[in-house]
Amino acid sequence: MDGPKELHDAYRVNKGGQGTFDQVVKGWETLTQQEVDVNILCTVNAANADHSLDVYQFFRDELKVQYMQFIPIVERATPETLALANLGWGERPSPNRPLYTQIGELVTERSVKPEQYGRFLITIFDEWVQRDIGKVFMQAFDAALANWLGQPSLTCCPPI
Repeated sequence: MDGPKELHDAYRVNKGGQGTFDQVVKGWETLTQQEVDVNILCTVNAANADHSLDVYQFFRDELKVQYMQFIPIVERATPETLALANLGWGERPSPNRPLYTQIGELVTERSVKPEQYGRFLITIFDEWVQRDIGKVFMQAFDAALANWLGQPSLTCCPPI
């Protein structure tokens, strides 16, 4: 999930081109009602990169997420494929939608810029440090803190 509805639906669409936010929330609610351990893996992209606090607070306050990961979206393309790639990747190669590959030195318009990703994480880190250490597990921050303290780094969640 990539944040509140307008940010999630920017790139998360079904085959009909409709946003998938409502479906994802329904699935989240079903899992949490059944007491299934769940976490959020959020892709940071051009649509949500400048809205880090909105994204984080939505997960924390609205969905009551305790485990979060944020990964950058960087879609590589060649000069020949960039224009088509900016339209979106296909499930199989076609003249209108190329199959996504990590080839090329250019990046698509959906990709997060390095500075944006850095600001995204810094903003969330500042909020997390002030309010949420020990309450919200942030994979990147907790792993870095464990490393700094000479402790074993956990890859996805704290020990139960």
